[in-house]
Amino acid sequence: MRDREELARLLLRKGYEHRAQFNEGDVLFMRDPTVVRELGFDNPDSEALVAARHYLEDHDYIERVDIGVAAGTFVITEAGTTWMGNFPKT
Repeated sequence: MRDREELARLLLRKGYEHRAQFNEGDVLFMRDPTVVRELGFDNPDSEALVAARHYLEDHDYIERVDIGVAAGTFVITEAGTTWMGNFPKT
């Protein structure tokens, strides 16, 4: 079992890989089935994934954003980008 911090970093990276462009910036869909599957989970509301999302919010790495299309949408903060580490910006 991954620890919460490690899973949070992986979730942030996967969410970033599958991000969408909106006026609010790069929007991350942390509950997206593709993101969830790629992390090895079946349920986006599994205890481990919920804990990972809370970890990201508690450390101000992501902020909730309501774009009116889906629950669980976030934007990555500057602190989150730094914490995520080297990752290609596309």
